[in-house]
Amino acid sequence: MLLAIGLLISLFIYQRVPEDKGLTKLISNQSGETQTKIQNRQIYLSGQESLGKPFFLMLLIGMLFAGLVNGGGLGQFPRAFSLAHGAVFGGLLISIYSLVGIFGKLLLGWLNDTFGIKVAIIYSAGTLSLVFFFMLFSNQLWAAFVAAILYGSANAIGAVVGPLLVASLYTVENYGDAYGSSKVSSKQG
Repeated sequence: MLLAIGLLISLFIYQRVPEDKGLTKLISNQSGETQTKIQNRQIYLSGQESLGKPFFLMLLIGMLFAGLVNGGGLGQFPRAFSLAHGAVFGGLLISIYSLVGIFGKLLLGWLNDTFGIKVAIIYSAGTLSLVFFFMLFSNQLWAAFVAAILYGSANAIGAVVGPLLVASLYTVENYGDAYGSSKVSSKQG
Protein backbone atom coordinates (compact mmCIF):
# COMPACT_ATOMS: atom_id res chain seq x y z
CA MET A 1 0.00 0.00 0.00
CA LEU A 2 2.84 2.37 0.86
CA LEU A 3 4.48 1.56 -2.45
CA ALA A 4 1.32 2.37 -4.39
CA ILE A 5 0.91 5.68 -2.56
CA GLY A 6 4.53 6.63 -3.17
CA LEU A 7 4.28 5.73 -6.84
CA LEU A 8 1.09 7.75 -7.30
CA ILE A 9 2.62 10.76 -5.54
CA SER A 10 5.74 10.63 -7.70
CA LEU A 11 3.71 10.29 -10.89
CA PHE A 12 0.93 12.80 -10.36
CA ILE A 13 1.76 15.12 -7.47
CA TYR A 14 5.51 15.66 -7.28
CA GLN A 15 6.49 18.73 -9.26
CA ARG A 16 9.54 20.85 -8.59
CA VAL A 17 7.83 24.20 -9.15
CA PRO A 18 4.16 25.19 -9.45
CA GLU A 19 4.64 26.33 -13.04
CA ASP A 20 5.19 22.68 -14.04
CA LYS A 21 1.52 22.08 -13.22
CA GLY A 22 0.31 25.34 -14.75
CA LEU A 23 -0.07 27.02 -11.35
CA THR A 24 1.24 30.29 -9.97
CA LYS A 25 3.23 30.63 -6.78
CA LEU A 26 1.16 31.38 -3.70
CA ILE A 27 3.69 33.71 -2.10
CA SER A 28 4.37 36.57 -4.46
CA ASN A 29 4.50 40.31 -4.05
CA GLN A 30 2.93 43.00 -6.26
CA SER A 31 5.83 43.18 -8.72
CA GLY A 32 5.47 39.50 -9.55
CA GLU A 33 8.64 38.44 -7.80
CA THR A 34 8.42 35.58 -5.40
CA GLN A 35 9.34 35.94 -1.76
CA THR A 36 10.37 32.31 -1.64
CA LYS A 37 13.96 31.75 -2.54
CA ILE A 38 13.59 29.54 -5.61
CA GLN A 39 15.83 29.97 -8.63
CA ASN A 40 16.77 27.54 -11.39
CA ARG A 41 14.23 25.05 -10.04
CA GLN A 42 16.17 24.58 -6.80
CA ILE A 43 15.26 25.72 -3.33
CA TYR A 44 17.53 28.18 -1.59
CA LEU A 45 16.31 27.40 1.91
CA SER A 46 18.23 25.64 4.64
CA GLY A 47 16.83 22.57 6.34
CA GLN A 48 15.84 24.66 9.36
CA GLU A 49 14.03 27.21 7.18
CA SER A 50 12.21 24.38 5.41
CA LEU A 51 10.85 22.71 8.54
CA GLY A 52 7.44 24.36 8.43
CA LYS A 53 6.95 24.13 4.68
CA PRO A 54 4.44 21.54 3.33
CA PHE A 55 6.82 20.18 0.68
CA PHE A 56 9.42 19.44 3.35
CA LEU A 57 6.85 17.68 5.53
CA MET A 58 5.91 15.53 2.51
CA LEU A 59 9.60 14.77 2.01
CA LEU A 60 9.90 13.71 5.66
CA ILE A 61 6.83 11.47 5.36
CA GLY A 62 8.24 9.91 2.18
CA MET A 63 11.59 9.27 3.87
CA LEU A 64 9.75 7.71 6.82
CA PHE A 65 7.91 5.35 4.45
CA ALA A 66 11.16 4.48 2.66
CA GLY A 67 12.70 3.65 6.03
CA LEU A 68 9.72 1.45 6.91
CA VAL A 69 9.95 -0.46 3.64
CA ASN A 70 13.72 -0.84 3.77
CA GLY A 71 13.95 -1.77 7.44
CA GLY A 72 10.71 -3.68 7.71
CA GLY A 73 9.80 -5.86 4.75
CA LEU A 74 13.12 -5.85 2.93
CA GLY A 75 15.04 -6.53 6.12
CA GLN A 76 13.28 -9.87 6.53
CA PHE A 77 14.26 -11.30 3.14
CA PRO A 78 17.63 -12.79 4.13
CA ARG A 79 16.01 -14.83 6.90
CA ALA A 80 13.18 -15.89 4.59
CA PHE A 81 15.68 -17.09 1.98
CA SER A 82 17.58 -19.11 4.57
CA LEU A 83 14.45 -20.67 6.02
CA ALA A 84 13.02 -21.60 2.63
CA HIS A 85 16.15 -23.05 1.04
CA GLY A 86 18.60 -23.80 3.82
CA ALA A 87 21.77 -22.02 4.80
CA VAL A 88 23.77 -22.81 1.63
CA PHE A 89 21.19 -21.61 -0.91
CA GLY A 90 20.15 -18.81 1.41
CA GLY A 91 23.77 -17.62 1.54
CA LEU A 92 24.01 -17.88 -2.25
CA LEU A 93 20.86 -15.79 -2.69
CA ILE A 94 22.15 -13.19 -0.23
CA SER A 95 25.43 -13.03 -2.16
CA ILE A 96 23.53 -12.59 -5.42
CA TYR A 97 21.46 -9.67 -4.18
CA SER A 98 24.49 -8.08 -2.54
CA LEU A 99 26.40 -8.19 -5.84
CA VAL A 100 23.43 -7.03 -7.91
CA GLY A 101 22.84 -4.26 -5.37
CA ILE A 102 26.06 -2.52 -6.42
CA PHE A 103 24.91 -2.37 -10.03
CA GLY A 104 21.35 -1.52 -8.96
CA LYS A 105 22.59 1.59 -7.19
CA LEU A 106 24.67 2.58 -10.20
CA LEU A 107 21.70 1.99 -12.50
CA LEU A 108 19.47 4.10 -10.29
CA GLY A 109 22.00 6.95 -10.35
CA TRP A 110 22.27 6.68 -14.14
CA LEU A 111 18.47 6.75 -14.50
CA ASN A 112 18.34 9.86 -12.34
CA ASP A 113 21.09 11.59 -14.31
CA THR A 114 19.62 10.64 -17.68
CA PHE A 115 15.85 10.81 -17.18
CA GLY A 116 15.34 12.60 -13.85
CA ILE A 117 14.20 11.79 -10.36
CA LYS A 118 10.67 10.77 -11.39
CA VAL A 119 11.90 7.94 -13.58
CA ALA A 120 14.33 6.85 -10.85
CA ILE A 121 11.50 6.68 -8.30
CA ILE A 122 9.20 4.83 -10.71
CA TYR A 123 11.97 2.32 -11.46
CA SER A 124 12.65 1.79 -7.74
CA ALA A 125 8.99 1.43 -6.83
CA GLY A 126 8.28 -0.91 -9.73
CA THR A 127 11.25 -3.11 -8.98
CA LEU A 128 10.34 -3.20 -5.31
CA SER A 129 6.78 -4.28 -6.08
CA LEU A 130 8.10 -7.09 -8.27
CA VAL A 131 10.34 -8.23 -5.41
CA PHE A 132 7.37 -8.57 -3.09
CA PHE A 133 5.43 -10.43 -5.80
CA PHE A 134 8.21 -12.96 -6.40
CA MET A 135 8.74 -13.41 -2.66
CA LEU A 136 5.24 -14.91 -2.56
CA PHE A 137 6.70 -17.83 -4.54
CA SER A 138 10.12 -17.87 -2.88
CA ASN A 139 9.71 -21.48 -1.79
CA GLN A 140 10.44 -22.33 -5.44
CA LEU A 141 14.10 -21.89 -6.27
CA TRP A 142 13.61 -20.07 -9.59
CA ALA A 143 11.37 -17.44 -7.97
CA ALA A 144 13.87 -17.01 -5.14
CA PHE A 145 16.65 -16.31 -7.66
CA VAL A 146 14.48 -13.77 -9.50
CA ALA A 147 13.50 -12.17 -6.19
CA ALA A 148 17.17 -11.98 -5.16
CA ILE A 149 18.16 -10.27 -8.42
CA LEU A 150 15.28 -7.80 -8.20
CA TYR A 151 15.92 -7.25 -4.50
CA GLY A 152 19.48 -6.25 -5.31
CA SER A 153 18.14 -3.61 -7.65
CA ALA A 154 15.35 -2.50 -5.33
CA ASN A 155 17.60 -2.24 -2.29
CA ALA A 156 18.82 1.09 -3.66
CA ILE A 157 15.45 2.64 -2.84
CA GLY A 158 16.53 3.22 0.74
CA ALA A 159 20.16 4.13 0.17
CA VAL A 160 20.06 6.17 -3.04
CA VAL A 161 16.59 7.64 -3.69
CA GLY A 162 16.62 9.84 -0.58
CA PRO A 163 19.87 11.65 -1.39
CA LEU A 164 18.88 11.97 -5.06
CA LEU A 165 15.52 13.44 -4.15
CA VAL A 166 17.02 15.97 -1.74
CA ALA A 167 19.73 16.85 -4.29
CA SER A 168 17.07 17.48 -6.92
CA LEU A 169 15.35 19.96 -4.61
CA TYR A 170 18.13 21.77 -2.75
CA THR A 171 21.25 23.61 -3.79
CA VAL A 172 24.74 22.40 -2.98
CA GLU A 173 25.02 24.94 -0.16
CA ASN A 174 21.87 23.71 1.60
CA TYR A 175 22.01 20.01 0.68
CA GLY A 176 23.78 18.82 3.83
CA ASP A 177 21.42 20.57 6.19
CA ALA A 178 18.29 19.42 4.33
CA TYR A 179 19.51 15.85 3.88
CA GLY A 180 20.49 15.60 7.53
CA SER A 181 17.01 16.68 8.57
CA SER A 182 15.35 14.22 6.19
CA LYS A 183 17.67 11.34 7.10
CA VAL A 184 16.39 11.42 10.67
CA SER A 185 12.92 10.64 9.34
CA SER A 186 14.27 7.72 7.29
CA LYS A 187 16.01 6.26 10.34
CA GLN A 188 12.81 6.54 12.38
CA GLY A 189 11.13 4.31 9.78
